[in-house]
Amino acid sequence: MEAAAVQGDPELLARTHAAAGALAEAVYREGRDEDGSLFYEAGPHGLVDDGKAWWPQAEAMVGFYNAYQISGRAHFAEASHRCWEYIQAKMVDRKDGEWFKQLHRDGRPDDRVFKAGPWECPYHHARACFEMLARLPENGEK
Repeated sequence: MEAAAVQGDPELLARTHAAAGALAEAVYREGRDEDGSLFYEAGPHGLVDDGKAWWPQAEAMVGFYNAYQISGRAHFAEASHRCWEYIQAKMVDRKDGEWFKQLHRDGRPDDRVFKAGPWECPYHHARACFEMLARLPENGEK
């Protein structure tokens, strides 16, 4: 969507908005757990991994809010807020800092996954926070 906006082509932008909205709706219907978090991986036969990785939670928060901004559909804003609540309640390690990188479905940290490693950096969490700060109105809207 950002690339389409830079191109200045209204037709291309409309197509990207429609595709992003359809993707967000599918994830909303099929990719979320009851607690508001996002599943990590599924296939045609159901869940492949019911754990909760840090980066899908961060990206879901931004993605759902983006869907709200382009569609005005309140359920996307609520889904974004529920992701944020899950992140705050489960992903953030309040004792030792940083985010847990993988949780079991019940919210317990997966001790087989380290907080830092060759594929981890603060990109997803920092990007999500910067994106939300830029997107949220100053009036404290969810």
